[in-house]
Amino acid sequence: MELPRHTRDARPSPPPAADSRHPVPAACPPALSLARRRRFILEIGDVRRFPTADSIGHYLGLTPSEYSSRDTLQRGHNLKGDPGRLRAALLQCGWASVRTGGDATLRAVDDRLAPRTGKKRAIIAVTRRLVVRLRARWLEVLEDGRAAAA
Repeated sequence: MELPRHTRDARPSPPPAADSRHPVPAACPPALSLARRRRFILEIGDVRRFPTADSIGHYLGLTPSEYSSRDTLQRGHNLKGDPGRLRAALLQCGWASVRTGGDATLRAVDDRLAPRTGKKRAIIAVTRRLVVRLRARWLEVLEDGRAAAA
């Protein structure tokens, strides 16, 4: 069976190239593939709009809600932020980073938290740390580029 001409001739568009404003951080964890790094960059835009490391985790929906008064503290479900597909992709990276052959530091965090909080909540904490690392690396790349241009 032959495909219609418009389907047969369609070529996939090339992935977006990295430029000085949106560099693809090269020293990312191995669980974060090039496609996921690009998705992260395209979804986030300018990483400098997040003044703290916690703010990017909050934007991605990786922080628990909190109901607190003077004497009590209750943690609720995660606050699901705007980019749901990016959050799902990053959670898959979190799972991959704690498997055998993954990042030893992140695996240690998972081993410490999983018995107490459960495996799923521990993976969210691991993913939050992964995002903080990614933001830090991205800021390093931007600063290196700015220093080289000066």
